[in-house]
Amino acid sequence: GYYRKIAKLIVAQRKYLYTKLKETGLEFVDSSTNFILINMKRDSLDISQALLKKGVIVRDMGFWGLETFIRVTIGTETENKRFIQALEDVL
Repeated sequence: GYYRKIAKLIVAQRKYLYTKLKETGLEFVDSSTNFILINMKRDSLDISQALLKKGVIVRDMGFWGLETFIRVTIGTETENKRFIQALEDVL
């Protein structure tokens, strides 16, 4: 029961993040996991550091050859709203 509840939460929050990312015009890789790869269309290290200064931790994917991508873990509704706000501020 617990894992079904968590899986349902992830699916709902993934949809929320997809909607918000589309509104910002950012491209992302559709995911079946608990994270999303987002193409920032500029240096991902700069973006990840700017988000970190706002208290939001994302993974810069430059090390893996994806210099414009960040990886974001799907969190709770509150965490995801905080991420979107920080992202909008950074953009």
